[in-house]
Amino acid sequence: MAQNFQNRYYTLEEYLSLEKQSLEKHEYYKGNIYLMAGGTPNHSLISSNLNRVLGNALEDRPCRVYTSDLQILVKAHGLVTYPDVSVVCGAVEHTSEDSNLVTNPILIVEVLSPSTASYDQTTKFHLYKGLASLVDYVLVDSRGVNVIYFHKLSFNEWVQRVYTDLGEVVVFESLQIEVPLERIYAKVEFDSAPRLLRELS
Repeated sequence: MAQNFQNRYYTLEEYLSLEKQSLEKHEYYKGNIYLMAGGTPNHSLISSNLNRVLGNALEDRPCRVYTSDLQILVKAHGLVTYPDVSVVCGAVEHTSEDSNLVTNPILIVEVLSPSTASYDQTTKFHLYKGLASLVDYVLVDSRGVNVIYFHKLSFNEWVQRVYTDLGEVVVFESLQIEVPLERIYAKVEFDSAPRLLRELS
């Protein structure tokens, strides 16, 4: 999260009204509004690669692949946010507060930047677990080849797999598709900065 929008409590309705007028994206969490940090070129390219690869793979199936313009509501934790990539299969479920707030993604991908890495790996993952529909959560490093994939086995049991080689293939179990890392990182150029991801215990 970036810095607080203002130091006061906002209702969800106030946030939604402000967001419709804003030129920037903000995250809402338990009455607070936070400006979302902008992404790097690598961040944008990886997101674009994933949207294209997943969209092509799911073209003939009843699934929709969304960019970071889609707002996801985690009602259980009072969170509204914009995942980098999300997938909904079957009917899209909205909240009564706003038809633009989607509540049933099956897959969420967050592409990590230095300012978001720690939050996306810990706090945000915990918040996303409040989505009953969520089966796969994927973290993609934007500064090195490193992907952490989480798959839900039961209510609060998740299995974790780590991929660090371009020759490997990520199996998205919720969608029953395979995606090579070389397609996720297609045309991405890295500098010598250290990787952002760490394996979670």
